[in-house]
Amino acid sequence: DHRWPKLLSEMDQAIGAFFRGRLLIALLMSVMLGAGWFWVGMPYWILLGLGAGLLSLIPYAASLIWPFAILLKYLDMSMGSSGTDNYWMQLLVWPSAVYLGVQIIEGWILTPWVQSQSTNLSAATILLVVLIGGALGGVLGLILAIPFAACLKILAKELIIPRIRLGDITEMHGKIINPNSSDLT
Repeated sequence: DHRWPKLLSEMDQAIGAFFRGRLLIALLMSVMLGAGWFWVGMPYWILLGLGAGLLSLIPYAASLIWPFAILLKYLDMSMGSSGTDNYWMQLLVWPSAVYLGVQIIEGWILTPWVQSQSTNLSAATILLVVLIGGALGGVLGLILAIPFAACLKILAKELIIPRIRLGDITEMHGKIINPNSSDLT
Protein backbone atom coordinates (compact mmCIF):
# COMPACT_ATOMS: atom_id res chain seq x y z
CA ASP A 1 0.00 0.00 0.00
CA HIS A 2 1.33 3.45 -0.93
CA ARG A 3 0.31 4.94 2.45
CA TRP A 4 2.79 2.97 4.57
CA PRO A 5 5.92 5.01 3.79
CA LYS A 6 4.03 8.19 4.72
CA LEU A 7 2.65 6.58 7.90
CA LEU A 8 6.05 5.28 8.96
CA SER A 9 7.59 8.68 8.30
CA GLU A 10 4.93 10.40 10.44
CA MET A 11 5.47 7.87 13.25
CA ASP A 12 9.22 8.38 13.04
CA GLN A 13 8.70 12.14 13.34
CA ALA A 14 6.37 11.67 16.33
CA ILE A 15 8.86 9.43 18.15
CA GLY A 16 11.71 11.84 17.40
CA ALA A 17 9.61 14.75 18.66
CA PHE A 18 8.87 12.80 21.85
CA PHE A 19 12.57 12.28 22.59
CA ARG A 20 13.43 15.90 21.75
CA GLY A 21 10.68 16.89 24.20
CA ARG A 22 12.23 14.61 26.86
CA LEU A 23 15.59 16.32 26.34
CA LEU A 24 13.98 19.75 26.73
CA ILE A 25 12.27 18.59 29.93
CA ALA A 26 15.60 17.24 31.25
CA LEU A 27 17.26 20.59 30.55
CA LEU A 28 14.47 22.51 32.28
CA MET A 29 14.58 20.11 35.25
CA SER A 30 18.34 20.71 35.55
CA VAL A 31 17.84 24.47 35.56
CA MET A 32 14.92 24.43 38.02
CA LEU A 33 16.54 22.01 40.48
CA GLY A 34 19.95 23.66 40.24
CA ALA A 35 18.48 27.13 40.79
CA GLY A 36 16.24 25.94 43.61
CA TRP A 37 19.04 24.13 45.40
CA PHE A 38 21.33 27.14 44.95
CA TRP A 39 18.65 29.30 46.52
CA VAL A 40 18.40 27.05 49.62
CA GLY A 41 22.18 26.78 49.99
CA MET A 42 22.88 23.25 48.78
CA PRO A 43 26.52 22.42 48.16
CA TYR A 44 27.32 21.23 44.63
CA TRP A 45 23.96 22.55 43.45
CA ILE A 46 25.02 22.73 39.81
CA LEU A 47 26.20 19.09 39.75
CA LEU A 48 23.09 17.94 41.57
CA GLY A 49 20.87 19.86 39.14
CA LEU A 50 22.65 18.44 36.09
CA GLY A 51 22.56 14.92 37.54
CA ALA A 52 18.86 15.13 38.33
CA GLY A 53 18.14 16.52 34.86
CA LEU A 54 19.98 13.66 33.19
CA LEU A 55 18.30 11.10 35.42
CA SER A 56 14.91 12.62 34.63
CA LEU A 57 15.22 11.12 31.14
CA ILE A 58 14.24 7.86 32.86
CA PRO A 59 10.91 8.23 34.69
CA TYR A 60 11.33 8.37 38.47
CA ALA A 61 15.13 7.98 38.26
CA ALA A 62 15.64 11.62 39.23
CA SER A 63 14.34 10.70 42.67
CA LEU A 64 17.67 8.90 43.23
CA ILE A 65 19.44 12.26 43.40
CA TRP A 66 17.32 13.60 46.28
CA PRO A 67 18.80 11.39 49.07
CA PHE A 68 22.26 12.09 47.67
CA ALA A 69 21.57 15.83 47.85
CA ILE A 70 20.45 15.49 51.48
CA LEU A 71 23.62 13.51 52.28
CA LEU A 72 25.80 16.23 50.73
CA LYS A 73 23.95 18.89 52.70
CA TYR A 74 24.42 16.86 55.90
CA LEU A 75 28.15 16.48 55.25
CA ASP A 76 28.42 20.19 54.45
CA MET A 77 26.66 21.12 57.69
CA SER A 78 28.63 18.65 59.82
CA MET A 79 31.90 20.13 58.55
CA GLY A 80 30.79 23.53 59.77
CA SER A 81 30.50 25.40 56.47
CA SER A 82 26.81 26.11 57.16
CA GLY A 83 25.31 27.51 60.32
CA THR A 84 23.33 25.24 62.61
CA ASP A 85 20.35 27.56 63.03
CA ASN A 86 17.21 25.78 61.87
CA TYR A 87 19.18 22.56 61.37
CA TRP A 88 16.27 20.40 60.16
CA MET A 89 14.93 23.15 57.94
CA GLN A 90 18.29 23.50 56.20
CA LEU A 91 18.98 19.79 56.06
CA LEU A 92 15.64 18.28 55.09
CA VAL A 93 12.78 20.70 54.62
CA TRP A 94 14.14 23.25 52.13
CA PRO A 95 15.99 20.85 49.81
CA SER A 96 13.00 18.49 49.90
CA ALA A 97 10.57 21.33 49.19
CA VAL A 98 12.62 22.34 46.14
CA TYR A 99 12.74 18.75 44.88
CA LEU A 100 9.04 18.09 45.45
CA GLY A 101 8.01 21.44 43.98
CA VAL A 102 10.03 20.83 40.81
CA GLN A 103 8.66 17.27 40.57
CA ILE A 104 5.09 18.58 40.77
CA ILE A 105 5.80 21.20 38.11
CA GLU A 106 7.47 18.59 35.89
CA GLY A 107 4.86 15.87 36.28
CA TRP A 108 1.66 17.89 36.13
CA ILE A 109 2.58 20.92 34.01
CA LEU A 110 5.88 20.66 32.15
CA THR A 111 5.71 17.11 30.75
CA PRO A 112 2.08 17.29 29.63
CA TRP A 113 2.61 20.70 28.02
CA VAL A 114 5.94 19.97 26.28
CA GLN A 115 4.88 16.50 25.13
CA SER A 116 1.50 17.72 23.91
CA GLN A 117 3.27 20.36 21.82
CA SER A 118 5.82 17.91 20.44
CA THR A 119 3.59 14.88 19.80
CA ASN A 120 0.32 16.55 18.82
CA LEU A 121 -1.55 14.88 21.70
CA SER A 122 -3.58 16.85 24.23
CA ALA A 123 -2.16 17.38 27.72
CA ALA A 124 -5.03 15.35 29.19
CA THR A 125 -4.22 12.50 26.80
CA ILE A 126 -0.57 12.67 27.86
CA LEU A 127 -1.51 12.37 31.54
CA LEU A 128 -3.94 9.53 30.83
CA VAL A 129 -1.57 7.45 28.69
CA VAL A 130 1.28 7.90 31.18
CA LEU A 131 -0.96 6.68 34.01
CA ILE A 132 -2.15 3.71 31.94
CA GLY A 133 1.34 2.95 30.64
CA GLY A 134 2.78 3.00 34.15
CA ALA A 135 0.01 0.79 35.50
CA LEU A 136 0.34 -1.75 32.69
CA GLY A 137 4.06 -1.70 31.98
CA GLY A 138 5.87 -0.19 34.95
CA VAL A 139 8.89 1.95 34.11
CA LEU A 140 9.02 0.67 30.53
CA GLY A 141 5.33 1.52 30.15
CA LEU A 142 6.02 5.04 31.42
CA ILE A 143 8.79 5.50 28.87
CA LEU A 144 6.88 4.07 25.89
CA ALA A 145 3.33 5.25 26.62
CA ILE A 146 3.53 8.66 24.93
CA PRO A 147 5.29 7.58 21.69
CA PHE A 148 2.97 4.55 21.49
CA ALA A 149 -0.09 6.79 21.85
CA ALA A 150 1.28 9.21 19.23
CA CYS A 151 1.75 6.33 16.77
CA LEU A 152 -1.72 4.97 17.53
CA LYS A 153 -3.19 8.40 16.83
CA ILE A 154 -1.42 8.55 13.47
CA LEU A 155 -2.66 5.06 12.55
CA ALA A 156 -6.20 5.89 13.64
CA LYS A 157 -6.20 9.19 11.76
CA GLU A 158 -4.82 7.76 8.53
CA LEU A 159 -6.22 4.20 8.43
CA ILE A 160 -9.08 3.58 10.81
CA ILE A 161 -11.13 6.78 10.92
CA PRO A 162 -11.36 7.15 7.12
CA ARG A 163 -12.76 3.60 6.92
CA ILE A 164 -15.50 4.13 9.47
CA ARG A 165 -16.77 7.51 8.30
CA LEU A 166 -20.22 7.20 6.82
CA GLY A 167 -20.26 8.05 3.16
CA ASP A 168 -16.57 7.33 2.68
CA ILE A 169 -17.00 3.60 2.24
CA THR A 170 -19.51 1.41 0.56
CA GLU A 171 -19.94 -2.31 1.03
CA MET A 172 -20.33 -4.13 -2.24
CA HIS A 173 -20.31 -7.92 -2.67
CA GLY A 174 -18.98 -8.40 0.88
CA LYS A 175 -15.95 -6.24 0.24
CA ILE A 176 -15.34 -2.70 1.48
CA ILE A 177 -14.26 -0.34 -1.26
CA ASN A 178 -13.66 3.33 -1.61
CA PRO A 179 -16.37 4.84 -3.83
CA ASN A 180 -13.78 7.19 -5.35
CA SER A 181 -11.58 4.34 -6.56
CA SER A 182 -11.80 2.49 -9.84
CA ASP A 183 -12.87 -0.74 -8.05
CA LEU A 184 -16.59 0.03 -8.42
CA THR A 185 -17.09 -2.42 -11.25
